[in-house]
Amino acid sequence: MTKRIDIDAQIAEARRPIDANWTKRKKLAVGGGAGAVAVLALAGGVWAAVASREPGMPRSADDVLAALSSPKFAQMSNDRKSQYLDEARRIMRDMSEEDRAKLRDDERARKAFEQMREEMFDEMARRFARGEPMPWAGQPGTGERREGPSPEEMRRRREEMEKMTDEERAKMREQFRQRMNQQFDSQVSGGNAQSGGLRSEMFKRGGGMRGGGGGRPGGGGGPRGG
Repeated sequence: MTKRIDIDAQIAEARRPIDANWTKRKKLAVGGGAGAVAVLALAGGVWAAVASREPGMPRSADDVLAALSSPKFAQMSNDRKSQYLDEARRIMRDMSEEDRAKLRDDERARKAFEQMREEMFDEMARRFARGEPMPWAGQPGTGERREGPSPEEMRRRREEMEKMTDEERAKMREQFRQRMNQQFDSQVSGGNAQSGGLRSEMFKRGGGMRGGGGGRPGGGGGPRGG
C-alpha cells in the first residue's frame, strides 16, 4: 500500500519556532541569558579597544609622566615613540625652572625622566643606524636644543678641567669610560644587546668626531702647543 506524504504538514513543522513549546518562564530565562552574553561581549570589545589604544600626544608634564609609567608606552612603535619623545622634550623645555625643580624632587618624575633618557639614547642609536645626521656636539644651526647643564654650569666645568693636571684628566676620562662600558654591559646582559650595541658604536663614532675622546672636552683632542 502506497504511503501518503503530507508535504504541507512537513513544511508547517519545519516553520514552527524552536520555542513554540517553551513555557513563559523558560523564554524569559533564555532571553535574559542571551542579553547578558551580548552585554558582556560588548563590554569586552570596548575594554579591548581602550586597552590597546596608544596614549595620545602629551599636553602637559603629567601626561608625559603618566605615559612613561604605562606599559602601553613600551608597546608603541619606534616611530610613535619618537613623535611622543619629541613632544615631551618640547613640554619640558617650555616649563619654568620652578616647575622643573618640583619635578626633580618627585621620585615618580625622576624614574620617568630616567626612562625618557634611555628612550632618547635608543632613538639616537636608531637614527645613527639609519645613517641620519647626528648633532653630536649640539652645534649651532642644528635646530636642536640640548638637554642638560646650563651654560654657566658648563663654563664652570671647563674652568675646573683647565686647572686639572694631565694625570687627573686621564683618570677622569678612564672613570667615564668605565661607567659607559658598565652601561653597555648592562644593556647586553639585560637582553637588549641590539640597542646596547648601537649605542656603543654611536658613542665610539661620536667620540671620534669630537677628537677621539682623548682631548679636552670641546677641543680637537690631543695636547696643544709644542
